[in-house]
Amino acid sequence: MPPRAAAARNARARTPEERAVETLKSMANQALRLASGRDACAWSPTEVNAASEAIDTLGPRVLYAMGESRLAGLVIMLGLALRRATPSSPGITDGQRSAYAALHPKLTTALVNVIEEFSGDGLSGAAPLEVCTALIKSHALRAFCPLLAAAAAPLLPGPQPQQPSRRSVQSALALAGQVRSALGLMAETMLECCTPEQRQSLTATLATELAESGLLEHWARLVIGLGACEDGEDGAAKEAAQLGKHLVALAGHDSTDLRFVQQLDPWTELLLSGPCPCLAYLLSSHLVAFAAELDGGPTYGLPPAASEAQLARPSISSAQPPRPQPPVPLVDTAGFPLRPRKPLGTHLTAPALRLWTGVLKAAGQTLGMRLATSMAHSWTVDDTWKFLLLSADSSINKNPWDALLAAHDPAAWLDPAVPPLQGTAAVGRMDPSDIAFVAKLGLSLAREALEPARVLADMPGQAVPSDQLEKQLGAWWRAALAWAGLWGEMESGRTLPMLRWELVEELLEIRSRDMPGTPNSLDARLAMSSGYLPVLEAVLRHPDGRYLVEEHRLDPFACEHWGHTILHAGPRSVASFAATLSKLLGSERLLAAAKDNTGNRRRLFFPSGLIKLVYAGFKLFSPSSKTHLALAPGDTGDAAHVAVAGPSDGGAGPSHAPAAASGGGSSPPAAAPQLPLTAACVALHLLPGVAALARVLYGIQPDKVYDLESRSTFSDGLVSLMELLLVWVPPILLAAEPLGPTGPDTAVRSASSGASSGPAGPGPGVLGSAPESASTSTAQHAWGALLWDVLDLPFILGATATLMTRDPGALHARHTLTPLLADALWALMVRAPARFRSMVAAADSAEAAAAAAAAEAGGTSANAGAQPGPSQALLRRALAQQHGGADCTSLPELIATELSPEPFLDFAAAVKLHKLWPRAFLFATSTSLLAPVESVVAVLPLCSNPLCLSLGGPSEAAVQLFACSGCGEARYCSRRCQEGHWGRGHEQECGNGGGSGGAGALRGA
Repeated sequence: MPPRAAAARNARARTPEERAVETLKSMANQALRLASGRDACAWSPTEVNAASEAIDTLGPRVLYAMGESRLAGLVIMLGLALRRATPSSPGITDGQRSAYAALHPKLTTALVNVIEEFSGDGLSGAAPLEVCTALIKSHALRAFCPLLAAAAAPLLPGPQPQQPSRRSVQSALALAGQVRSALGLMAETMLECCTPEQRQSLTATLATELAESGLLEHWARLVIGLGACEDGEDGAAKEAAQLGKHLVALAGHDSTDLRFVQQLDPWTELLLSGPCPCLAYLLSSHLVAFAAELDGGPTYGLPPAASEAQLARPSISSAQPPRPQPPVPLVDTAGFPLRPRKPLGTHLTAPALRLWTGVLKAAGQTLGMRLATSMAHSWTVDDTWKFLLLSADSSINKNPWDALLAAHDPAAWLDPAVPPLQGTAAVGRMDPSDIAFVAKLGLSLAREALEPARVLADMPGQAVPSDQLEKQLGAWWRAALAWAGLWGEMESGRTLPMLRWELVEELLEIRSRDMPGTPNSLDARLAMSSGYLPVLEAVLRHPDGRYLVEEHRLDPFACEHWGHTILHAGPRSVASFAATLSKLLGSERLLAAAKDNTGNRRRLFFPSGLIKLVYAGFKLFSPSSKTHLALAPGDTGDAAHVAVAGPSDGGAGPSHAPAAASGGGSSPPAAAPQLPLTAACVALHLLPGVAALARVLYGIQPDKVYDLESRSTFSDGLVSLMELLLVWVPPILLAAEPLGPTGPDTAVRSASSGASSGPAGPGPGVLGSAPESASTSTAQHAWGALLWDVLDLPFILGATATLMTRDPGALHARHTLTPLLADALWALMVRAPARFRSMVAAADSAEAAAAAAAAEAGGTSANAGAQPGPSQALLRRALAQQHGGADCTSLPELIATELSPEPFLDFAAAVKLHKLWPRAFLFATSTSLLAPVESVVAVLPLCSNPLCLSLGGPSEAAVQLFACSGCGEARYCSRRCQEGHWGRGHEQECGNGGGSGGAGALRGA
């Protein structure tokens, strides 16, 4: 048989699929040779049409049939088809142009299908990335631009009005769909088929290609033109909605943190750049129309749409403003053009909000709050959830919807000149799955719009921030905390925030200048007064939310910037938050104590974030602004010493008066009016947990910790705990040891009258025993019991001194703790000299006994882990370092004198020598402002079981307590706590008729 006849017979014997594969492989190979410059590629219309028929024959399995080795060839074929289909392409006949115009849509569809082939195991995981890379490097994407420009030309306004044909409109819609699907392939590949490094590289190269080619600008011009055509507006709306989804993925997935929007990725910069003005107009007009559709608010110059009568829907009000007319219609949740009263889709909302956040911040505050308010109106109740809202006073609002709307009151943020918004128009207009996301994006936009003014207000030396700024930022915090505090209880009883955890974390971020020692920011003050602590408390009590603290352990929730603004939260909120932190510390204490106590090294996961939150959030002072818990009496003739004692920086001089805090214009002009009660809540509810954890950690030797990093964290954390305890020793001591009947006025007057005649000599003081000989009240006894029995003051002083001396390289501990230790010793020597002497004497005896035991054991200490006492030798070694100023250098000698048979320092001596010993004078003449303990108990009754660690519910204030049926005084959160307390002492205190029969029943309290 002749060769030609044999070839014809073999061709007939092959299946159509085999012939289609052979045709495409041949053309793909030619395209590869063309790309390498080795061959020309001139296909006749017949060959091009054959390729189109081959693709139709193979259907969705084109790529699988071709194999991965020829994917690049198909991409080059697409580029050739796009360039040769352009009307201005040289050397191309009309027949060829028509054939190429039919081929490139089919090639685009086949290549986009690579995701389906990959997920269906037809291709390897590298195939989608290979196709995307080839589309960029071969400039196939760039080849779409001439076709887009040619398609948009008859649709856009020109010198001569023209009416495009329906066929041209449909062709333009198909072309816009091709480009959108190609970009969708890029987005899906980044999400599903790339490592982080590959995603970063692909994003950068794609952004460069788009910026150089102007593809997005051409696409936006075409869609805007289609939106102006009667036959094209529905299709344009669908295409814009689909592209919006891809832009969200390409520009950072579904992130809602817009603060660093221009630094997230090259895509965002592209959206905000000059090459895309039409895209910017498309996005911004969409956002304005979206907001106006929900609340009927201002449209910022967009032309009005058709009248109500033309929209085939009943008019809500004759005075309702006209709806805006965006260049491309809005869409519903399914991506179809919006019809009256249908739920709105949010496909373009996220990239549009990114654009506004980056370049349109001036109007962003109002627009962002409008969107958040509309989302609050749009929320609908889900029967599977039982909702609650955390109120600013730590109570639980079980009817949260009115409270959510009240938190968005437009009177607090809307310009009075703007007509009232119609919030009810948004009811039922949003898909429930979109509401929280859009609300968070709107709040992020409003936040960034206020940021420049907030930064300026926090600068040093600035005047008090404007009322308008405080009003707007306060309104933002109330709205943000309402969303973060909206929680739902599922049918299973589990409670979760309605927003995702990462969104809650973003809303709870307090901002301030990134400079150390800059507390009391405007942001922190407004957050605290708006209900920040109850929401944060609920997060910390939830098992899934506690990781947020350790994730940002260096400065969790910006606690370094709280300063004394926490006092603006109110006593009840602070008490509840402090009690929760104490329970969290108790849980960590049990975990640390449960570790292996053998000589082996132990693995210790140290809660550094939690300790930092406790330490920085409740130290309540900074070098520039001090919170004042004890106030000196009237003027003594030396204004520099009429000062405030309390948590201070332990400097050599007295603290500053509270009249003018120096933290910048954002600082409040005076201390919070409820300072005594709020501070007492911190002391009573938080410090016992701090002391208990410090005792456990102190017993763990640093060399027993498993690794070096944990050891460093462990040491710093323990120093922080001791620092916090030392800060609170003087105010609690002053509350437990008040001035006697003869002072302070008598002491101050008599001392001041003799001060000019020279310093007083040694001898018994006039007021030396006044505090301790006077009858103590119930409040004084309670504060004394807290200081000496619960916190264990001898341990605090002894452990502090040991930390400062046992490690020669502990420079941080010495620098931090020396002034605070000196303050505590000054306060003890002038307010409780007898207790001070007995405490040091007991420690001296214990130290001598330990030394004798060590000598008998051959030089090895038998109780190396024992808790130390503040012996005279230990205090002298600790204070020998020059880290505390002039007041510390004389302390070792004064301590020795005070322990002698004739002590020297007393109230009178401290007053007379106030210039030499200003800290002694300060503590000798100050009065504690801590409220009585019974007032703290009245603010927030807690479970009477001191070992209760239950974290059920969103806050301590929300825990339901039950009274003991025997005495009616004790209250418990559960039967388990009652039984535990019964065996630890309540059996002797209770008047339960059951006697030794056990704890009685609980009744509602």
